[in-house]
Amino acid sequence: MADLAQLEAALVKADAAGDTEGAKVLAGEVRKLRSSPAMFTPSGEKPQPSMLSPEGMAGQPLTRFALGAASPFIGAAQLGANMQDPIYRALGIPLQPGKIANENIAQLERMKQEGRKQQQDSEGFDIP
Repeated sequence: MADLAQLEAALVKADAAGDTEGAKVLAGEVRKLRSSPAMFTPSGEKPQPSMLSPEGMAGQPLTRFALGAASPFIGAAQLGANMQDPIYRALGIPLQPGKIANENIAQLERMKQEGRKQQQDSEGFDIP
């Protein structure tokens, strides 16, 4: 299997030769390799979880604490949205605020769980 450097060199050669079809195929392969996560990390190091990803942020203890503190308000908003669904349906309005709220809260919960999984494997860090 060709590595990224070999594919990039072949892409440059194909482009210089005017082989647009070959260049497109090679460019697709280069994009695929660049976007795919590494199969392993050299020297056995564990990859650090990204704290900048949405999942990483949702899994942070401070974020989880804030969500817990806001939980009564989030629940009240969700209840209000769910109570509007039958009214909207009776009026023939296709919008379903309760369904949207439930999906968003479920997505946040999945992100929080994924962030916690990422952090369980980390060994922590020291702030200098």
